[in-house]
Amino acid sequence: MAKIGYRLKSTANKAVSIYVNFRSPNSVMLETKTGLSVIPTDWSKQKQRTKGRDPHLQQINNTLNNLSAFIDVQINISATNGTLIDKRWLLKIINSFFNKFEQKDPRYLL
Repeated sequence: MAKIGYRLKSTANKAVSIYVNFRSPNSVMLETKTGLSVIPTDWSKQKQRTKGRDPHLQQINNTLNNLSAFIDVQINISATNGTLIDKRWLLKIINSFFNKFEQKDPRYLL
């Protein structure tokens, strides 16, 4: 079972990216941007979530909770299928969660 966590890499007084990280069994630590951002003063390092009652901050927490559950399910599916879990896999899963799909240039498709 992988422990999924979140952190900020910057303490600048502006909105900074929230990073997701986890270590799957027998693997290295994987980390990448979630696409979400928050001001560091609104972030709880211990809880790895935003703090405060602002509806926007609560929405970020809900999104992070849903993302954690989604990643956990995808880890189980990929581990069962024998899929390599690496940073590229994590980025693909995050893009899938947020319904972002890679645009392919039709000029290069065969």
